[in-house]
Amino acid sequence: MDSTPRGRAIIIVTQSELANEAEQFKSIFTQLLFETEVYSLITCDEIQIKLTQLANTNEYNGNAFIMMFIGNGYNENIIGYREPNDTQWPPENHNLLPISDIVATFAWTRAPVLRDKIKVFIFNCDRLRYGSWCNLVGGPIGYVTHFGQTFSHTIAQYSSYKSLIEMFVMTLNRMEDELTERRLWQLPEINMFETTKDF
Repeated sequence: MDSTPRGRAIIIVTQSELANEAEQFKSIFTQLLFETEVYSLITCDEIQIKLTQLANTNEYNGNAFIMMFIGNGYNENIIGYREPNDTQWPPENHNLLPISDIVATFAWTRAPVLRDKIKVFIFNCDRLRYGSWCNLVGGPIGYVTHFGQTFSHTIAQYSSYKSLIEMFVMTLNRMEDELTERRLWQLPEINMFETTKDF
């Protein structure tokens, strides 16, 4: 990933208290030479429309694509923006978007301009609704997620000579070490997937 720009980074945040974390990652990805956009407080329908537009573009500068989601999840789905008074759990189906559908939007046959590009999907979700995923930390940024805090620190330390995948693995190891010292129930569920050209 040595071209300028490296590619595009899209950050979707569906919880207002995590908007500052999304802006922090926008700054980080921009410094890593990605054209970066943040989409805040949008519903699943709006997310799907935006991602489909991105997948169907005819022109793409760079050789990598990053899509980062920051918000709640449920049962292998992301949850779009909900009004603060919407407390139904589990959420209604119209506000759930399967993670597999998002990844499939950028599959070999659906996003031809991205066929030979590196694609990274980060789903930074709280699947337990009110787990330990978000912690209020001191400082100007306010609410951050465990993953967001650890990943941003890893990027700051190692981005000059580690690949993005190496930094993900280092982040996951750091999180596991840190959270194991607390309670085991706080450990996040982390999955890494590799897709083939036939996906």
